Amino acid sequence: MSFLKKIFILGIPFLMGGCSLLQTDKNEEPPVFLKEVNISLDADANQDSALAIDLLMIYKKELLDTVMKMKARDYFVSALQLKRDYPEMVDIWHWELTPGQVVKKYPVFHRPEPVIGAVFFADYLTAGDHRVRFGTQEKAHVRAKRFDFCVLEQGCGSDLHNRSVSSGLPKESLKSQAISGGMQKQGGSSVNPLKEVQKAEKSAQKEIKSIKSDIEGFKKLF
Repeated sequence: MSFLKKIFILGIPFLMGGCSLLQTDKNEEPPVFLKEVNISLDADANQDSALAIDLLMIYKKELLDTVMKMKARDYFVSALQLKRDYPEMVDIWHWELTPGQVVKKYPVFHRPEPVIGAVFFADYLTAGDHRVRFGTQEKAHVRAKRFDFCVLEQGCGSDLHNRSVSSGLPKESLKSQAISGGMQKQGGSSVNPLKEVQKAEKSAQKEIKSIKSDIEGFKKLF
């Protein structure tokens, strides 16, 4: 047997093993390196109302799959219970902010085990998902606009309903901080007529029932 044939035969198991590793990597979630969060609210953010923003650092894929089915309205209804039921699977950072406010260089700490996914939710008055899954960057710059929010690292398009945003990023002189108090949403005219709001409420109730069912099924896995 020639030397080249021996190398070829001996190399087959290695090549096959390499192929299997590549296939496994495709099924894995991309790594999360997020270490810093910056948040800016436009002057007319959330229709001139206070806005709650949550960051979830998730450590179990099953929980990530469940969270990615949630709209912001459903998430904020069940956020506290989610944290109570699965404290070992998720860390949650919470901000309650007002239009024009800025949060700069807020540190995000990881547990020793790998983070499976990072997800932002914003509690807007308007209907919609209002959910963004963050990528592999170390810093996130979140911009809250009138009808929706975005992460600059992943691109910020036009606001919901193609409405124009009346302001740019807040001025640097604005006080930078996260508010921990129980701030409530302030007034602001509704975008939809009463019938549309009622339909949205019914739809939200159905979504909540569906999410509760998913969570109960998820509990059975552990």
